[in-house]
Amino acid sequence: MISLGPFAAVHFSNSGSEANETAIKYARLYTSRKRGAGSHRILCFSSAFNGRTMGVLSCTPNPVYQKPFAPLLPGVETIDYNNTSKLEETLDSSFSCVITEIVQGEGGLDVMSREFAETLNRLCKKHDVIIIADEIQTGLGRTSYKFASEWIGLEPDIVTLSKPLAGGLPLSATLIPARINELLQLGEHGTTFGGGTVTTSVAFRVLDLILNPSFL
Repeated sequence: MISLGPFAAVHFSNSGSEANETAIKYARLYTSRKRGAGSHRILCFSSAFNGRTMGVLSCTPNPVYQKPFAPLLPGVETIDYNNTSKLEETLDSSFSCVITEIVQGEGGLDVMSREFAETLNRLCKKHDVIIIADEIQTGLGRTSYKFASEWIGLEPDIVTLSKPLAGGLPLSATLIPARINELLQLGEHGTTFGGGTVTTSVAFRVLDLILNPSFL
């Protein structure tokens, strides 16, 4: 799976929420070890849906989902999706990561603008902030591209995948680059059932079918 992009490792888990939780943990670990304390904040966007477990629920700014479980993860800031000027005003080195969908599923199928993607790329490179592309709904051919981020010009550091990955069996993947992977230490993250022989065997067959250029 690391051949899907500029990735050095993949962490398999069971659901999209777990994949996004993993991505946030890795992003925070990266900035903590590279910049020290004070670079832990997470940026997400209005109308996003990034999952229902406590960490990514904090990045799903819908009161219907969040209110029963408050207080949630501290350090999460939400700004309007596709608001380039607000992004310029907000994003700095106090953030560890930005987590974003490229096409917002529950957000009414709003698509990230190319201008917004370009600004996000530029600012995250400037401040060494990790871009997490939540491709759980849009990844693996659903926009006629391997990833929707390719289609729109976003350059993510981490990509998360799940829904179609194992043809209906529970499997997700968090794809990470070398500069994050080389900072991980044994035991800092794990899973009991992620990456099982049955689910990954099915996933590799699914990838063979979906990523065939003639299919896309």
